[in-house]
Amino acid sequence: MTTTTKPSSVFSLLLLVYIGAAFTFIIAAEQFIAAAIIGDKTDQAAIKAELVDAGVAAGYAEQAQSMVLTLAIISFIAAVVHIVLAIYIARQKNWARIVLIVLVAFGTITDITWVIQGRWFAGLMLTIYDIAILVLAFAPATAAFCRKKA
Repeated sequence: MTTTTKPSSVFSLLLLVYIGAAFTFIIAAEQFIAAAIIGDKTDQAAIKAELVDAGVAAGYAEQAQSMVLTLAIISFIAAVVHIVLAIYIARQKNWARIVLIVLVAFGTITDITWVIQGRWFAGLMLTIYDIAILVLAFAPATAAFCRKKA
């Protein structure tokens, strides 16, 4: 079996995906911690009052722990999926590149809606990040690398 060197576009793509997954793990950890803090029964009334004061509807404030916990789980799963896809892209699996493209394309739409909603900094930074991943995933060298048979 011959070893194939990775083009710089593949190396850059993998690096971006791993960095994004690391940040997503950090976000998931923060959300798990927030869910634990919100779950502390002694402070729940105060936390609900703070959320309502911040503009969160009372019904949502009561469900804050479960919503934050759900977001933490989704973030954790998303990070794992991106790492798995990066591993398979490194192993020259074209299906993984295509799945990554689809997921990132949906993410880009979400990021653009953040910009429209006024979350300028996060929305713009994530949009730029997603576009960079899409450009690298569509690069001819990356596509050729992923289509090669080992």
